[in-house]
Amino acid sequence: MEEEFTFEPSTWPYFINWVSLTSFLLTLFFSVISPLLCPIISPKYYSLGDQKSHCNTMLSSTIHAVVSSILSTIVLAFGLMGTNRLFSTSPYGFAVLHISLGYFVADFLVCLWYPKLRNNVSGMTHHLAAIISILICLFFHGKLMFFAVYRAVSELSTPFVNLFWFLHSYNLKNTKWYVFASAGMVITFTLCRIIVIPWHWYGLLAMIFSPASFANNFIPLPYKFWSCTTYLAFDIINVYWLSKMI
Repeated sequence: MEEEFTFEPSTWPYFINWVSLTSFLLTLFFSVISPLLCPIISPKYYSLGDQKSHCNTMLSSTIHAVVSSILSTIVLAFGLMGTNRLFSTSPYGFAVLHISLGYFVADFLVCLWYPKLRNNVSGMTHHLAAIISILICLFFHGKLMFFAVYRAVSELSTPFVNLFWFLHSYNLKNTKWYVFASAGMVITFTLCRIIVIPWHWYGLLAMIFSPASFANNFIPLPYKFWSCTTYLAFDIINVYWLSKMI
């Protein structure tokens, strides 16, 4: 029988461990050194105005996207979380969640520092939804972890988005890299974030309303509510962002 969860100090590693803390500190570190590196890459950095704040967060964003998307793809492709989509205690799955938790919390704080990013409602809402969805999965010790890790695969599109923004902002539109970034951005964003929406919701709702989820209140109603709410926010924002790309 599933033991009732109690919030004891011994459960804190589910929220904060060396993985999430390292990810948090590295994100802050890269956000600090980016203003020093960007001018070296191109003197045009100084002419970006308030867009410099976006440039300052691209390095940490790209690194997180590459690490989390590759790791989550490996975890899913090789079945490292097992076959039970209702529940998993896979350390690899937890690693993906902790890496993303540390990044999103740190980047959310960085965005609060810059007015341009702070006023980006869709971006801030996306980060907040990501933090909430990861925290509740950790709080309930890996229940519905499969869907949380699967969402991390969507970060595969982020490097292309950042590259496109960089080339566009630095007025490098007449280059082959710009065409490559544009095509890569739209294709990966559509494949990783949009086309999979029906399949994701079918699998999620099948688990949420399965008899096993109701047995002994295995998946509590508040968790079901917040899971659906945060994932719905993701999908609305992603559809909105795709409409801005096309």
